[in-house]
Amino acid sequence: AARAPPADGATAPPDTAVEAEQTLKLHVTGIGKNSSRKDLEKLFAANGVHPTHVKKAPKQPWAILTFENLEAREHATGAIGGMTYKGYQLRAVVHRPDQRGTKRKAADDLEREEIAGRGPKDVLDVVTPLHRMPYAEQLQLKQSQMAAACVTKACRGIRREFQKRQQDLHRTNARDFDSATHPSADRARMPAWILDSQQRGKASGSGTMLETDPIRPAPVQVGYRNKCDFTIGVGPNGVPVVGFCVGRERTGTVTIASSATCVNVPDIMKLHCAKFEDFLSTSPLPPYDQKLHTGVWRNLTIRYSDRTSQLMAIVLVKASDCDSAAWESEKARLTTHMATAGGVTSFFVQFYDGTSVPDPDDPVECVAGTDHIVEELFGLKFRISPGAFFQTNTPAAEVLYRTVIDLADADGGSMLLDICAGTGTIGICCARESEAHQVIGVDICASAIECAKLNAEANGVDNATFVASRAELVLEKLLVEHGREGKRIVAVVDPPRSGLHRSCLQAIRNCELIQRLVYVSCNPTGSLVEDTKALCGPVSKKLTGSPFYPVRAIPVDLFPSTDHCEMVILFERVGLYKPLAGTATDSVEGDAADIAAIAEQEEATGTAEQSASTSATSSASK
Repeated sequence: AARAPPADGATAPPDTAVEAEQTLKLHVTGIGKNSSRKDLEKLFAANGVHPTHVKKAPKQPWAILTFENLEAREHATGAIGGMTYKGYQLRAVVHRPDQRGTKRKAADDLEREEIAGRGPKDVLDVVTPLHRMPYAEQLQLKQSQMAAACVTKACRGIRREFQKRQQDLHRTNARDFDSATHPSADRARMPAWILDSQQRGKASGSGTMLETDPIRPAPVQVGYRNKCDFTIGVGPNGVPVVGFCVGRERTGTVTIASSATCVNVPDIMKLHCAKFEDFLSTSPLPPYDQKLHTGVWRNLTIRYSDRTSQLMAIVLVKASDCDSAAWESEKARLTTHMATAGGVTSFFVQFYDGTSVPDPDDPVECVAGTDHIVEELFGLKFRISPGAFFQTNTPAAEVLYRTVIDLADADGGSMLLDICAGTGTIGICCARESEAHQVIGVDICASAIECAKLNAEANGVDNATFVASRAELVLEKLLVEHGREGKRIVAVVDPPRSGLHRSCLQAIRNCELIQRLVYVSCNPTGSLVEDTKALCGPVSKKLTGSPFYPVRAIPVDLFPSTDHCEMVILFERVGLYKPLAGTATDSVEGDAADIAAIAEQEEATGTAEQSASTSATSSASK
């Protein structure tokens, strides 16, 4: 039956738990675009408003506040209405994300899809968006994207950092600035490598500051993943499915699609997903509902080594949604299922009641089998625990690490420093495959370092040492100790997608003993570009070491049929750079004039590159 409309000024009762949760939120407008969450929390607390959570969108003049109950929300609505922030009047309304603009936009999207003659994306388009494109064309597309969105963007960002420093000097010292005598002139002077690279770019006709090496392909393009996180849910036909999320959350069309057709998932994982679906179909406990946050069965993670034939299965559950007796009964049945599924050498269960995903260090319970599996790289054996990081494409990882070893170029008089060492894969491979005198690995995760020590011992690598600490705390001590011995020091970093921590960047930049740096990035168009500015930009109060400069950039494809790619960049200190003859680097004013001409040229070429990249991406989508 239709629900009666609410009286004037009343709030309609929610239909579902999700709507009930949304009614506890306020949409606040009138705040500054550059305001932070902490600024808003202080403002609200000073005026007697105490939300349980404040969500501030970057560079947006609005925020979302969540309250514990309706009374707190109603009090906040009136209080915020009388508040001002930096001269602007604040306004608060109940947050309704499912109304007006969102619905209209979703309807427009569906209408456009119908006009285009295609429905919503299927699981292949979501997981492997380039699966229709021949692999040679995939490599061409990634090559052009890495050159434009990573290498060229990073180099231009470095140039802009020096240009900003020059502009600041002229602005703050407009009357008495002399580039020959001012103490900060040398710090702001454009490095010779930037001007030389522009000359080479003009001579070649490419206009790029650093040529990108040809992309190195993956040896295996089908069924290459050694780890997959499968979501458990209810499929379109109402039966349990173990696969991947597809659809659009804003339109309420999110469902779980089977992984049976995914080209990057190995057959053995597809087989275990199908068997686990049979298990779930007879389970009295329901799959987890991501919208309502109810249910028990959440995720199935499978790690598999094709070289050792060892398989690890990790089942993530929300056991608080069922009584202990029912869970213990299903756990025993699940253990029997894993024992008879075939090939499972390690079986874990992890409990998690949050709404997102657990951290890699969250505890897991080993129900059956060993507490790890073994993977091989270059003939070396590595222990992989449930939360350990390991490259998801083993054959391509060997291509990646070989690239790192070649760029590091460590000889018998070199010490190699592996920062963000993790379980020691890069450090141990470099210790065995290169001629480095010694390898020192540093990582903040103590459990990963313990695993790295075990890996080194198991492979008989005695010239590798691993330390569990923050890099900036031990970097100076380690490098000074070994620097006294006169060894050449080479650093290798392989950070997560968020990039290097700011303090770690400062420690690397300020430690002059590091003359050569190899940066491995899984987020080349994002965090790598930003980290490059800190490594190669002008000297500042915090970045006191002499800058690096990029020498080579080599993309490596670890993820065929997707639009992701790894990038390896070699940096060296600017003191090792040999300028071209006749380069004009003797004055800040001359640099500014040259850079102004460079900027105009890059603006024109950048527009053409962006157009070409958009055209290529559009063709790939078609």
